[in-house]
Amino acid sequence: MSHFPPWAIAVAGVVSAGMSLWRLSPWASRAWLIAVGSFFFAQATTIFINVPFTWPMRFAFCAVLLSTLTVLRVRGDE
Repeated sequence: MSHFPPWAIAVAGVVSAGMSLWRLSPWASRAWLIAVGSFFFAQATTIFINVPFTWPMRFAFCAVLLSTLTVLRVRGDE
């Protein structure tokens, strides 16, 4: 996290506080967590990977990866 820009660290704090204070349905909560996780994973990879992937390509890849893992882990009764 020390290589992240200050605004990204501030967004992490605001999102974590929002997720703690505002109860969402399980699916909406998962969607937010996938988006936030994808954002930070994409931001973290900008530190050491810069060619040939752009930031939006990294974000999309992370979102698809995390979505797939989430769908595989979700049980049918949730």
